[in-house]
Amino acid sequence: MKILKRLYFIKYRYEGLSVQESAEIVGTSKQIGYGWQDRWNLEGYEGLKPKYAEGRPSKLSDEQKELLKITLNKKDDWTTEEVRKLILIIIPHRSAAVGCDIAIFDCISFLLP
Repeated sequence: MKILKRLYFIKYRYEGLSVQESAEIVGTSKQIGYGWQDRWNLEGYEGLKPKYAEGRPSKLSDEQKELLKITLNKKDDWTTEEVRKLILIIIPHRSAAVGCDIAIFDCISFLLP
């Protein structure tokens, strides 16, 4: 839907409307309109496609994500707090006193019926 709004903006510009008028019609600011226009002029249609940031990397490895998925499938009525605790358990914790990883499966059992 975002791209359609941007294409209409470009259409209105080709019809002779100003950036301000075109932006108002599609419900955006003049500054955003100028950005779309610049991207259209540089890249055409591809320039109007939304560019999503990847975000920060996951704290869970692929193996940990799979463990989380398997564990979540064992019961249907997880609360947000239970899932939060589960994720905190799955993230590797190190015991400073003994310098070893806490066994994940030992910690997960308290969440399951």
